[in-house]
Amino acid sequence: MNVNRFRNLDEAFDTSTLYYYCLQSLAVGAEPANDCLEKFKNVVTPDAVISAGLEQSYMIAYRISRLMFTKYHPDLKYSRAYTGRFLSWTLIHELEFIAISSLSLNGWVGYDLGIHRGVIMSSKALKIHTMGKRENPVLLFLHAFPFSANMWNEQMQHFSEQYYCVAPDLPGFGESALPGFPVTFEHYVDAVLNYLKESKIDRAVWCGLSMGGYLALRMIERAPELCRALILCDTKGAPDNNEAKIKRWDGIKALQNNRSEFVAKQWQTLVGETSRKNIQLKTRFEELIAKVSDSGISSGLVALATRTDSMQMLNKIRVSTLIIVGDEDKVTPRADAEALSENIAGAKLKTISHAGHISNLENPASFNKIVVEFLSTIKTK
Repeated sequence: MNVNRFRNLDEAFDTSTLYYYCLQSLAVGAEPANDCLEKFKNVVTPDAVISAGLEQSYMIAYRISRLMFTKYHPDLKYSRAYTGRFLSWTLIHELEFIAISSLSLNGWVGYDLGIHRGVIMSSKALKIHTMGKRENPVLLFLHAFPFSANMWNEQMQHFSEQYYCVAPDLPGFGESALPGFPVTFEHYVDAVLNYLKESKIDRAVWCGLSMGGYLALRMIERAPELCRALILCDTKGAPDNNEAKIKRWDGIKALQNNRSEFVAKQWQTLVGETSRKNIQLKTRFEELIAKVSDSGISSGLVALATRTDSMQMLNKIRVSTLIIVGDEDKVTPRADAEALSENIAGAKLKTISHAGHISNLENPASFNKIVVEFLSTIKTK
């Protein structure tokens, strides 16, 4: 690729080529980094990047500029990643978020190094809650919408004697802040997988409920080697259809109009008929949602609408799998659980009585018993 062909920076951005070229071609050593930086030194500056239409992404634009100016600003901390003639992989790895805005598409574009596409979501975006001894087998809990890792408190206390229990707050939920750019479901996947890799957790049991189940399915599609066994609770493999996507938008509008009414509707939708009489559970439910901001809930609704279809990959799952569904679950009823079990080889399907869509909170004793029985069949070493 002849980078000299760009008449100006706008043209480079408009073709979505500049960033791709600098990150992918240089990272694999396609051209000496000195050469490329020399070619771009008079073109790529913080001011030029921002003036090219990235005002809304100053932090990201500035980091790209720092990347391009490694050679010319040795005082920057990233200069230690500049090794020899080629751009170091370390430099790319240490950037928390890397993205560029394409003027022609008015969206996010990025690079493809076989792992990520678009904006990288760092594991630093997550607040990680842990319980138990680190040397024990790892049990990863992935929370539902619109809650946080705290929804798993009872399970973490129950299993922490034998397992190292790990539960992240996804971006925008609990103690995890939202980044400075729109979040898709794939960002959740990036963040959790990056955490597992950076923490050298390579064989964990993954337990996800509802949104957490969607997350576990996409994670195992991308990184099956990191999963020892799957527990999929009150979830499904199919993505949102058009009607469901519109309901996500309706949820955002309802939240903006009246948060109390939004929470009340979530209560009626998520819990089973039996649980609606449980005053203690309702208090707990409201306390959990209170820890998630309006912006976090809205971001989560948008992200959920962007998740991929996992149905086509179910027959590729090769780990022991437990599927749990509440007998009063109206959000992802038994038919969705059966669709999972029929397409995942050897999957076990268990039903929890007197529970709706959040079965671990509605009937924790039965939930824990079923999970204990399943874990007893899993080799942990």
